[in-house]
Amino acid sequence: MVIMDTILLIEDKSDDVLLTKIALKELDISTDLVVKKTGVEAINYLRNNISSKKSLPKIIILDINLPIMNGIEILEKLKVNNHTKAIPIIVFTSSDLISDISYCYKLGAKLFLKKPNNINDFRNAIRKIKDVCLI
Repeated sequence: MVIMDTILLIEDKSDDVLLTKIALKELDISTDLVVKKTGVEAINYLRNNISSKKSLPKIIILDINLPIMNGIEILEKLKVNNHTKAIPIIVFTSSDLISDISYCYKLGAKLFLKKPNNINDFRNAIRKIKDVCLI
C-alpha cells in the first residue's frame, strides 16, 4: 500500500467525491482526503493550516466549476502565495475548453484532466495523477 500525506480535493459534486474515494482505495493509495466544496472553504482551510503551522496538502485536486469562487480563481490565488505555490495542483474538471486548459497550465497547474463519466476511466485518471505526482 502506498502511504502519503493529505490530498485536498476541492469538489462540490458528491458523486465525484465518492468516485475519487473509491479510485484511491482501489489503487491502494492511503491518504487523508480532505474535501472542500467551495473555493472559500479551501482557501480558509489552507490559511488555517498555515497560521497554525500544520502541514499543507501534498497535492490539490481542483474542479473548475465551483460555486462562489471558480477553480481558476483558486489556482490564481494559490500560485501567487509563497506558502502554497509549490503544491502540485491537478485540475480535474468537466471542462475541455482549450482556453481553460492553456490558462491553467500558464498559471502553474501540474496536470489538467477532463473528468470521465464512468468508474473505469475515473480510476485511470486517478492512476495518472498518482503517476505524475509520484504518489
